Amino acid sequence: MAILGFRALTVPGRFLLADGGGSMCRVLYPRTRMRRCAAGAFLLAASALGSGPIAAQDATVSGTVVDEQGAPVANAQVFVEGTTSGTLTNSQGAFRLAVQAGELTIRVVSLGYRAGQQVVTAPADGIRFELVATAINLDAIVVTGTAGAVERRAVGTAIATINAAEQVELAPTPDVSQLINGRAPGVVVTPGTGMVGSGPTIRIRGASSFSLGTQPLIYVDGVRLDNGVGTGISIQGFGSGVVNRLNDINPEDIESIEIIKGPAAATLYGTEASNGVIQILTKKGRSGAPEWGVTIRQGANWFHNAETRIEPNWGYDPVTGEPYQHNLFESERALGNTIFDTGHLQSYGANVRGGTDDVRYYLGADLEMNEGIEPTNSLWRLSTRSNITLSTDPSYDLTASIGYNQGRTNLACEAGCGGRMWATMFALPANRDNRFRGFISYPPEVISEAFRFWQDTERFTLSLSANHRPTSWLSQRLNVGQDRVFEDNMQLWERMAPDIAQFFGANTARGGKFVQSRDVENTTFDYSATASFDLTGSIRSATTGGAQYYRRFTEFLVTEGNNFPAPGLTVVDALAQTFGGEDFVENSTVGLFVQERIEVGDRLFLTAAIRGDDNSAFGKDYDFVVYPKASISWVLSEEDFFSLPAVSEFRLRSAFGTSGQQPADYAALRTFAPVTGGGGIAAVTPQFIGNDALEPEKGSELEVGFEAGLFDSRIGIDFTYYNTRTQDAILSRNLPPSLGFPGSQFVNAGEIRNQGFEIQVNALAYQSDAIGLDLALNLATNNNEIIDLGGIDQGTGFIAAGSQRRVPGFPVASWFRRKVVSATLVGTGPTARAVDPMCDGGDPNGKTLPDGTPLELGGAPVPCAIAPRLYLGHVTPDLEGSLGTTLTLFDRVRIYALVDWKTGFTKFDNNLRARCQVFNQCHENFFPEQYDPARIAEIQSGSPLRSFIFTDGSFAKLREVSASLSLPEQLVSPFGASRGTLTLTARNLMTWTNYTGLDPEASFVEFGYTLLEQDNTPQLNQVIATLNLSF
Repeated sequence: MAILGFRALTVPGRFLLADGGGSMCRVLYPRTRMRRCAAGAFLLAASALGSGPIAAQDATVSGTVVDEQGAPVANAQVFVEGTTSGTLTNSQGAFRLAVQAGELTIRVVSLGYRAGQQVVTAPADGIRFELVATAINLDAIVVTGTAGAVERRAVGTAIATINAAEQVELAPTPDVSQLINGRAPGVVVTPGTGMVGSGPTIRIRGASSFSLGTQPLIYVDGVRLDNGVGTGISIQGFGSGVVNRLNDINPEDIESIEIIKGPAAATLYGTEASNGVIQILTKKGRSGAPEWGVTIRQGANWFHNAETRIEPNWGYDPVTGEPYQHNLFESERALGNTIFDTGHLQSYGANVRGGTDDVRYYLGADLEMNEGIEPTNSLWRLSTRSNITLSTDPSYDLTASIGYNQGRTNLACEAGCGGRMWATMFALPANRDNRFRGFISYPPEVISEAFRFWQDTERFTLSLSANHRPTSWLSQRLNVGQDRVFEDNMQLWERMAPDIAQFFGANTARGGKFVQSRDVENTTFDYSATASFDLTGSIRSATTGGAQYYRRFTEFLVTEGNNFPAPGLTVVDALAQTFGGEDFVENSTVGLFVQERIEVGDRLFLTAAIRGDDNSAFGKDYDFVVYPKASISWVLSEEDFFSLPAVSEFRLRSAFGTSGQQPADYAALRTFAPVTGGGGIAAVTPQFIGNDALEPEKGSELEVGFEAGLFDSRIGIDFTYYNTRTQDAILSRNLPPSLGFPGSQFVNAGEIRNQGFEIQVNALAYQSDAIGLDLALNLATNNNEIIDLGGIDQGTGFIAAGSQRRVPGFPVASWFRRKVVSATLVGTGPTARAVDPMCDGGDPNGKTLPDGTPLELGGAPVPCAIAPRLYLGHVTPDLEGSLGTTLTLFDRVRIYALVDWKTGFTKFDNNLRARCQVFNQCHENFFPEQYDPARIAEIQSGSPLRSFIFTDGSFAKLREVSASLSLPEQLVSPFGASRGTLTLTARNLMTWTNYTGLDPEASFVEFGYTLLEQDNTPQLNQVIATLNLSF
């Protein structure tokens, strides 16, 4: 059943929301007035709060929170049980909390420590909490995937929590994606390119769909964000952008990140959540005097060892005619030129947090200016955030979170688009002595002068969160907000001067411009109420009901043209020929859910939930989808019968749940395209047939796991096994021409399985007054398999790159090619030829197609003309993991290192194909007698035979190393600072791999499962010095 979009009605001087779903800022306020809109939204909320009755908070409690050595614990959550009253400790571990007079229970929770609890009589001062470090924390508060904030012990699913504030202080991180990478098992971050301003793809627990996106949902403070990947101008050839909207968020503003990984945990998020959810929780205010922070970063990034990593190409010497290898880097140095630059990295930030008993605030601003290795690649971004909490009564609080950023990302061409990487990677030695100086197409400075690509962005995120506890048994939570993104994606090539125009065709030399505006609006409404009752002295019931509404509206406006009549012109109106287009896409989801949780003695938790969703992309004959969930969590170590000397804490958990992903917008609709009819009259022609019965893809998942604290919880183990199935996976079915509609139809037909285990081990390996050593190990496996294609595709058709197929019994988007196993080489040198190639005939005892065609290697040789295409590998890692270590010396010096790895996947090295099969520049092309004739036969085939370019992409990287020094007080106090730290961080220092290309992580960002590299910028080496001062 389709859901109509909601709309905003405007009248002079004010606004009304019609049907509850219109944009709060899109219609009423242009971009330049977004900040005024934010202020107005907060004042509206504040005035609404102030209109109700207020009960006096006539007492305070105050104190400090320290660790076992007496060091302050900053940012610990301090709250009164049974109320909404809470605050955070400051940098000295101090807290102050307004409460009602009388006896109450104060509880303290902080990541990495056991919870503390004391019963006090308010007013009270000087309360001291001494927290004990622990490698497992069952009392931590989580908010993602639950109906309200609960302790971790009550949740029956795996939730990965990243202490972002601590991690950024330990090793300052340039963006959110690098903050996530290697710190949550099962979460695979693939950067794609090392260009400044780019962002990765993120995939959780393998490939779960054939045709829909695999990106997790992104939330900030309960509001859904635009999680666009590969946005921006298509600077990667074949139509891919490189920008990820996740990296708009300033890591300095983040307190923690919570990640739920699959349908079992994502049921309460409903449709769209089967790929997992990443929830970012930003920093909030705390009671007490203002604490100011200033951060200054200076650093550099560079293409390490480019001269040896980009292999010099072979060609014929222009003078002698003999084969020779031309070293471009050497010849350019002789001319005083550099091909790749060292980019300057810098940022300047300030924040303040504090407040009174009734009003607490956090305000932050950051200016980031980074340069890449090409003069046309740079970024500047201004980010601001203000979080304000009003709590004038223990029964309720209201938090307004407002984020705003704007910036420009200048991008360089790569990956088939052209640019310096293209000109250098595929350099032509025959061009050594002409105007190309050995480069292909043009020298580097020419492309930098001729073309400009950039993205201007402006983003506004508003979140209003209200918690209300009107009685001791009833609590309510309301999250409403909106994320609004404006993108202007530009490509400009001005009319070229003769010295530049000589490298391009006449049409290109006349200039042109492409402008695309992409505006995305995500609206969130999320309400729930929980009624809690004691059924007996030890059994408690918590019943929750709620409703959610999500709306995403995307608007596109494209203008382009070519042929500037004169130099110096840059606007579209000055072009001789122009074209334009406009489009918009709207999607809405309404969901209702109910959940029941039974708690037995705060040790055993039984949860059951059910959710129903309707989405505007469902076919009209499909009414709604229902997602059930059930889980159990049992803290066995708190049972009287539990007695294992080495095990101090132990929890078993299991869950089964379902979630989904809606079809692509308009996939269910029958559509027609406009055409020009006879006599120039407008007409329509059939476009897509649609499918009235199209359903969402449904993911169901079983999770089983445990958490154990060993040796007084100095070692913590978190283990999870998961088995996930995607049913009703959407595939494209070809249509007979007799239906009158061209092309294909989307249908629910496929099934995919993912299974594996995840393990996280944290160890407080050694602790003393002088030395502390902590270790963190993450491991995750994934086994992906296509179970069924519903008769739509039997694995004989290609889905990408002329090599990827969907075949039951194999992973999604696996590689299949003919493989040459023998050949005869005739002659020597460049004129030698490999003849009589024989290919692997396939293992007749292995997996086969329905017609008996073998699919696996290991058969007898057959002529390549009749050989089958055989499985060469898949694109998702079988194993990924990381090892992090932190060494603390005398509570003043901290040294941190992180190694991460991914193994068991195969990449398409298109650099190798282009060099050897297209441009004939490889050593093999000139000296074939030095190689296996089977390899030479594939290279000389041109395209039909190319199994040699599918190589093992497994790698390990020394991702981060940092050293942080707490500066002596006498050094920072003259500047008015109370404390300071100086941190030196290095990234991407070493890679261990057998992959043949530049970088095993490089790929086309927007190509989904097609893990293909072609002259992408690799991950850059980086060194950054960071100075933090607190006042």
